[in-house]
Amino acid sequence: MKCSRRAFIRFALVASAGSGSAALLAACGEAQKVAVATAAPTAAAPAAATAAPATAAVTAAAAVPQLRQVKLRWGDDWVAGKRKEAVEKAVVLFRKQFPNVDVEQDPTFGEKLALEMQQKRAPNIFRIGSNRPVEFKGLLMDLRPLIQKWGTDISTWYQPEDGMNTWNPLTQGGYWGVHVENHNTVTYLNLTLLDKAGVKVPAAWNWDEFREAAKKATPGDNSSWGVWSNASHNFWWYPLCRSAGTKAMWDFPKYTKVTWDEGDGFQGYKFAVDLIHKDKVSPTVSAAKSAATADVANIFLLGKIALQGSGPQAIGNTIAAVGDKFKFGVGPIPAYPKTNKIMPTANGTATGMPIFNEYVDEGFAWIQFQGGPVYGDLLAELGLMPSNKVSMAKYAKLVPGLEVVQKHFDEITQKEGYLTYARTSKCFSPSYGAMAQVWGLAFEGEKTPEQGWESMINEGQKALDKCNQTS
Repeated sequence: MKCSRRAFIRFALVASAGSGSAALLAACGEAQKVAVATAAPTAAAPAAATAAPATAAVTAAAAVPQLRQVKLRWGDDWVAGKRKEAVEKAVVLFRKQFPNVDVEQDPTFGEKLALEMQQKRAPNIFRIGSNRPVEFKGLLMDLRPLIQKWGTDISTWYQPEDGMNTWNPLTQGGYWGVHVENHNTVTYLNLTLLDKAGVKVPAAWNWDEFREAAKKATPGDNSSWGVWSNASHNFWWYPLCRSAGTKAMWDFPKYTKVTWDEGDGFQGYKFAVDLIHKDKVSPTVSAAKSAATADVANIFLLGKIALQGSGPQAIGNTIAAVGDKFKFGVGPIPAYPKTNKIMPTANGTATGMPIFNEYVDEGFAWIQFQGGPVYGDLLAELGLMPSNKVSMAKYAKLVPGLEVVQKHFDEITQKEGYLTYARTSKCFSPSYGAMAQVWGLAFEGEKTPEQGWESMINEGQKALDKCNQTS
């Protein structure tokens, strides 16, 4: 069906951030023979051991602990498409590795997580999002002692950006989760439209060059467009802001004021909006709705967009949806012309557990399995971006151009750290989705800077300054 404005903004709210994966360990020996139980995490977790640094490989020759026979409640909402297939296959592979431990997926955990964390009856293990270390401060288990205890090799993990990441060792003083799936922002290419327009996408380009390519690929008759700029995470306007040297913040949990912490981030947002209303190379919100069909709202999949900013987290689904409609490829996002800097933002999810989970080693068995190469290879085979560099090499060969883009991304993360949507602060915490909600009217053309969306930034900065002065 066609996407309403409300649904469009709601879709933009779904974002989380993360990085990291753990190497899969050999199966443990025969576990204790105990009665099967559905885990009810009510007991306090064992005292944490001295934590090993989580930013370097742990090489201790530790044995896999003896695991009890238990069924763990696993908070996870991957219930559709390739991700559902990945989950179903992963559970089978995990049971072969750890036969005493079963996991039962709870796809509705997010609706009740805050209350259940307060009542100490949350899932034994669950996906954590970008604000959880702040929201659940003191209630999430630091995984560093377990990494040390299990002797888990984390040398292939993508390292998070300093202080930004949910499971960054530097955030709130702990390592809160092991990364499951990551993706970095890229440009999806309709090579059929680009070839027709005579556009060759280079290995690297800037905003100005991107704009010119989009102009060449826009016929002007509303049959197709050079790019589809919008306020959801189908488009990478926030990575444009990051490329301009900034991190954005909002007044969590109200989502009413926004500000930038530094740099020219506003220019990235303005560039994304100008593609629609000034350069005329992107459909307006109403034009995009008109171009959609009753079954498909994503008009890139309908072959009507030449260049589409996206993160390839579901590239397998994209490949399947495109089929033989057009030739599909992948290219880089453009760099900020002033500095020629590119900051491809990464996104993903991680699995952690609460401190009151009784089945600590059993929970960690599943957590580190999800981050390891067996599950990573499974994701790669299904066209989902894996969580470690070993499996990434297989994934990058799926689509023309992706291997080059991924190599560039790896070079940047090695130098800059793993780039995420999330940032935590004692006063403000930013969100890609929240900014899309606040600023969606600018993309729709219902508000201009003079009518208010620029003033939101100024109001946000004043609120942030006041909070910092009084905190």
